[in-house]
Amino acid sequence: MMLSKRFLGRPGPIMILTLTSVVMVATFSAFAAGGADLVLNSEGKVEFEAVGNPSALKIHGKGGAPVGNFKLVADQLTGEATFHLDSLETGMKMRDEHMKKKYLQVEQFPDSRLTLTHLTVPKNCTETATATCTTPFQGQLTLHGVTQPVNGSLVLTRAADTLSVDAHFPVKLTDYKIAIPSFAGITVVENVQIQVQSRSSYTSSKK
Repeated sequence: MMLSKRFLGRPGPIMILTLTSVVMVATFSAFAAGGADLVLNSEGKVEFEAVGNPSALKIHGKGGAPVGNFKLVADQLTGEATFHLDSLETGMKMRDEHMKKKYLQVEQFPDSRLTLTHLTVPKNCTETATATCTTPFQGQLTLHGVTQPVNGSLVLTRAADTLSVDAHFPVKLTDYKIAIPSFAGITVVENVQIQVQSRSSYTSSKK
């Protein structure tokens, strides 16, 4: 899982960040036994969609693959993933430069990192090959050189060798010392809700 952030919002905006990543592990039986090492590989990607006010303009962007490692021990999933913010593109060069240079300041803060500190995987997602479960998680988000705790909810969906993740958590821009973004008359509000969606293929192993 990894993130980046996006501007352009409306009162009570929802910022949607879609993370598609391929995770390498080893066999389903090992995952079910509660031991797995998960490695994000180069086939992943990060996407985002934002809605601006007052024009209701939709902005879609995408970036390169996040890199990271996660570990499942019993029912506890921990680890971290890093995303290179400079890989973000929205299809408009001037807007991209504005986003990266003025607000994200990627030359000084090139990466964003999500560290997962506490996530208990429900039994139905470790003991069966097809399942959907919802669980809270806690973590640390490092963005713009600032690390803050994050709390949210996460939906895990298993289907054979595919693992899909849909996570939600709030972020306050000023907590990360990011100026309130504004571009071409569009301004974002201070509080945003981030949604992270991940679909991963895996194999699993217990050492």
